[in-house]
Amino acid sequence: AGLALELALWGSDGSDLAFLTPPPAAALTEARALLVPLGALDPGHRITAHGKALAALPLHPRLGHMLVTAGPDAAPLAALLADRDPLRGAPADLTLRLDAIRDPRRYAASHPHPLNRPTIERIRTEARRLARLSAPLSESFSAAEMAALAYPDRIGLRRDTGDARYILSGGKGAVLADSDPLSRCRLIVATDLDGDPREA
Repeated sequence: AGLALELALWGSDGSDLAFLTPPPAAALTEARALLVPLGALDPGHRITAHGKALAALPLHPRLGHMLVTAGPDAAPLAALLADRDPLRGAPADLTLRLDAIRDPRRYAASHPHPLNRPTIERIRTEARRLARLSAPLSESFSAAEMAALAYPDRIGLRRDTGDARYILSGGKGAVLADSDPLSRCRLIVATDLDGDPREA
């Protein structure tokens, strides 16, 4: 998606460039298809003003869109999603990770999952930097709403199968472990998938 956005910024579709390793055509098509609903490209795949703003940010276009749309409050989530998971083995809920970023000591005192403290500090530093790159807004967004801004194609509706199987808004399937607390939710936003094309 970053390459597709850069190409649009240059006014190219990539066919006129001599890549050492050309990007796979299917991946580039999929990236452009993502950039349109993010508002970075128009339906003719030309860059928009919003797309130019996203290209100027040091983030994947998904996360840049979230930061521009939701403002500085989205900076911790953007920094978290751009880095490694600081809570290995914890349930999937991103709010646990945001709590750990906000107050690592308090989180460590009340949760059994170990923190990766260097990762937490790196995310906190990056969140402060990203907050300075976005304009303040009067509107506020929940963590789920912010995640949905970045991943509009991964909003999941639970299927009527009795287990934690979801159909994502982009058409793919997803499944959560039944032991995960989020598995009881009717709606989720999947920010990380394992790549299984049938049911991630």
